[in-house]
Amino acid sequence: MEKSNSSLGRAYRDALDNHRMLFASMDSLEARLVALAKSVVKALEVGGKLIFFGNGGSAADAQHLAAELVNRFVFDRRALAGLALTTDTSSLTAIANDSSYDHVFARQLEALGRPGDVALGISTSGNSSNVIQGIRRASDMGMITAAFTGQGGGALGELVDHLIAIPSSDTGRIQEGHIFVGHLLCEMIERSMVDGAPAPFSEDRDAPKRSGGKRSSRTGAFSPAESKDASDKSPIRRVISADEGDEGVFVHESSYVDEGVVLGRRTKVWHFSHIQSGARLGEGCVVGQNVNIGPRVVIGSGVKIQNNVSVYQGVIVEDDVFLGPSMVFTNVVNPRSHVNRKAEFKETKVGRGATIGANATIVCGHSIGRFAFVGAGAVVTHSVPDHALVLGNPARIAGWMCRCGTRLDLPADLCEGLRARCPACRSSYAVRDGKRIEAV
Repeated sequence: MEKSNSSLGRAYRDALDNHRMLFASMDSLEARLVALAKSVVKALEVGGKLIFFGNGGSAADAQHLAAELVNRFVFDRRALAGLALTTDTSSLTAIANDSSYDHVFARQLEALGRPGDVALGISTSGNSSNVIQGIRRASDMGMITAAFTGQGGGALGELVDHLIAIPSSDTGRIQEGHIFVGHLLCEMIERSMVDGAPAPFSEDRDAPKRSGGKRSSRTGAFSPAESKDASDKSPIRRVISADEGDEGVFVHESSYVDEGVVLGRRTKVWHFSHIQSGARLGEGCVVGQNVNIGPRVVIGSGVKIQNNVSVYQGVIVEDDVFLGPSMVFTNVVNPRSHVNRKAEFKETKVGRGATIGANATIVCGHSIGRFAFVGAGAVVTHSVPDHALVLGNPARIAGWMCRCGTRLDLPADLCEGLRARCPACRSSYAVRDGKRIEAV
């Protein structure tokens, strides 16, 4: 009995340690959850609803969270339109019996959903077939789509507008993360919609006091300024967007952000960087040292730009892209110092979740596919397919990558019928048309 008690105690401590480590790693989800909350609030304000669905424990989470909206979570307020598709056993069994269990959510969404509603599928793997079918139907109907998943997002990660992927492959820990972000989503919604409630997360918990930096109240531009408080020794300045209010944006005092720039919430700009007029950066971006972002460049949310990178006008960077140190975008094919070719700039698009390694070069006029991986030092002279791993000069396809960044067991030269499963996040992929892969 003594040995048994010792084993049980060790299991408790191990689980608690894993839980703590997981939650310590979840800071990166904040910007995504805030963006989802804003989308839900917009839907609710015009008479829309938030619809939850999932299987097993995720079904329980769906009805739990719907109840928090319909009744109350933190504040007394009017009822909010939350709906779980897991509670009507007659509809569930009828659809499963007459059609297929894969359609139990899609069919209900067809009946109950409306354009502009938010459909939120919950799946620890991200690969539940009926949740995937539901998200696809919601998207076809013009609904906003979201998913709570585990690490990597699975197939759902490539389908939804808002992905909240708990960074774990342990089902129990993922479910703990789901109920945490679900409760927080409900609280954010309430704080946004209840008169007199504190604004949702308007004060960044890590922010130092403002240092006296200046901004234009007309344009929301940012300009570096010396601190008037000699006791403020923080290397980071906090700046405020006039358009969005206090958004917790940080710009180092050595960097310049021109008039007309929009920086999303919790974006950080480090030493000696310059963001030029009209550029737009999404939420949760990190701009490293000695980075130049050209005029009117559009950069998505969650993008990390490492040191010594220039992003020229004509480059489009989608969400969750990683641009490695000293990688290069070109903007014309045949530059000459004495020939002005600004009218010949070619567009370059970097798809969601892509990685471009250190010292790689992307020749303009090409696209880097979603979740593609460009190896360090590679020179890209042709467009890169989704999920492709390319290496060398000129870059050639050397393999295929999961959306979580793990190499898949697939040959560089694909053929129809091949399939692979990621050894890290367990997402499954199949070859399509003999030349590309997609999550299944």
